[in-house]
Amino acid sequence: MGVSDDGLTWTFTLRETVWHDEQPVTADDVEYTYHIILNDEVISARSADTVSTSHS
Repeated sequence: MGVSDDGLTWTFTLRETVWHDEQPVTADDVEYTYHIILNDEVISARSADTVSTSHS
C-alpha cells in the first residue's frame, strides 16, 4: 500500500483472484465494498475495522 505525502491518496495493489462464481475481483468491487462499510446507514460488522473518515 502506498500513501501520498499529503495522506489524501491511498494506492492499493490487488492480487488476482476470483469470486465464488469464477468472476474476477476488480478494483470497482473493492471500492463498492469499502463505501458500503463506511456508510453509516448500513449496519456493518467491519465498520469498526476501518479508519476514521471524520475531520476535526
